[in-house]
Amino acid sequence: MRGSIALLLPVAVSAAPTVDPKLINALFCKANNLVLTVLEKDAAATKYCSSFLSIPTSTFSATATVTPASVTTTTPITITADTVTSTQTQTATITETDTITSTSTSTDYATITSTTSTSTITCLNSAYTYTAPVGTVPSDGGDSSAPAPEGKRGAATYSKPSAIPNNWSNQYISSACSCLSIPTPSVTSTTTTTLVPGTITETSTINETPSATATTTETETATETSTATAIETTTSTITAYAVETTIASNGVQYRKYTHSFNANNGDGGFTSTYFKGRTAEFSGALTSLSFSTPNWPSGSSTLTLSDGRSFVSDQAALLLQGFFIAKETGTYTFTSSGNDVDNYGYAWSRDSAYSAWDDTNAAFKSSRTAAAYITGTTTLVLNAGDAVPFTYLWANGGGVGQSKVYIRSPSGQQTTNSAGYFVQACSSSVFA
Repeated sequence: MRGSIALLLPVAVSAAPTVDPKLINALFCKANNLVLTVLEKDAAATKYCSSFLSIPTSTFSATATVTPASVTTTTPITITADTVTSTQTQTATITETDTITSTSTSTDYATITSTTSTSTITCLNSAYTYTAPVGTVPSDGGDSSAPAPEGKRGAATYSKPSAIPNNWSNQYISSACSCLSIPTPSVTSTTTTTLVPGTITETSTINETPSATATTTETETATETSTATAIETTTSTITAYAVETTIASNGVQYRKYTHSFNANNGDGGFTSTYFKGRTAEFSGALTSLSFSTPNWPSGSSTLTLSDGRSFVSDQAALLLQGFFIAKETGTYTFTSSGNDVDNYGYAWSRDSAYSAWDDTNAAFKSSRTAAAYITGTTTLVLNAGDAVPFTYLWANGGGVGQSKVYIRSPSGQQTTNSAGYFVQACSSSVFA
C-alpha cells in the first residue's frame, strides 16, 4: 500500500565546550559597548579601573650629568735673563657610560571554564533554546594551591564611575575594565649629577731673552649613567566552574485513530483536520517516525510498533508529537517520499505544531494515492542543543502501510531512524 512520513521533534543535546577566553572577552566588550563608550570618555574611569585591576606602577630611574665649563687662570711671568720655559696645561675629557638595567614583572590573568556537572532535561513544555553555561569563579580564585596575584581585583581605591551598573558583580566590572586597554602607570625618577669643573692654567710670559714653551695635558673622566627597563610577563590561570545542561531523548508520544479515507479512490479526500478533537483509541510512545507492516509493500497488514502495540493498519492513523532536538548547528532537512509513504504523511513544526496545525500550514504534505505520488520536504535551521515542537500525522488508506521520514543533518548524514532526535512533552496538554 502507500507509505507515509513520520514526525520529527527536536531534542537538545549538549556537550561541555571548551571556550576560548579571548573570544569570551571580545563578546563581552561588544555586548557592553554603550557602557564602555561612556567609560572611555571619563578620565576618572581610567584611575578607577587601574586601581580595580591592581595594575602596578612602573618606576623608571634616569641620571642626568651636568658638566660645567672649565675655569681658566692666567699667571704672568717676566724673563729677564736666561731662557725661561713656560708651561701650558690642556684638559682632555673622556666620557664613560654605565648602563643600569631594572626589571619589572607584570601578571596577565586567563580564565578557563570547567564543567563540574550536567543537568539533564527529560521533558519539555515549550521550545528550548540552548545557552552555553556561564562559569562561576570561587571566592578563593578557584585553586587554593595557586599563589595569590599581586593586589586584589575589586578593591578599587577610587570612586566607581556612574556608568558602571550597580548590579554588576566584580567579575563583570573586571571584564569591562579589561576592555578599556588601560596603560600601565609609570613614574620616572631623575637624578642630576654635576661634575667638578676642570681647571686650565695659562702662563703669560714677557720675553726679554729667548724663551721656550712646554705643554702638559691633564685628563678628566666624566661618567654618564643610562637606565634600561626589562618587563617580564607571567600568566596566571583562574578556573570558572559551570553546570552544563543537556536534553535526554525519549522519543515522541502518539495517539491512534481509525478513519475511512480510501487512497485507492483518487486522493481519498484526505484532510488532517478530521482528527482534531477526536478521542484516540489508545496512546503510547515511539522512538522513531519510521515504521511499516512486515515485508511492505506486500505481506500482512498488521502493524507492530516499537512499544509492542499491534493493530490492523488498514484505515489506521497515528498522530505523533514531541520536540525535535538539534545535535549540531545548521540546517536540518525532513523528507517524506511519495514512493515510500503509504498513504499520507503530514508534518508541522514550531508554533503551528502545538495545536494550530491544519492542511493550510503544514510544513510538508506527502501522499501515495491513486491520484499521484507526492513528496514533501521542509527544513529547520537550529543551533546545537535547541529543541522545537514537531507534529507528524501518518494515515493508511487501505491494506499494508508504511511511514518513512528521512532526516538529513547539517553535516550531510541522512537517516530514517529518528531515535535520539526527540524528547516528549511533560504534559498531554502541551499538544492538541
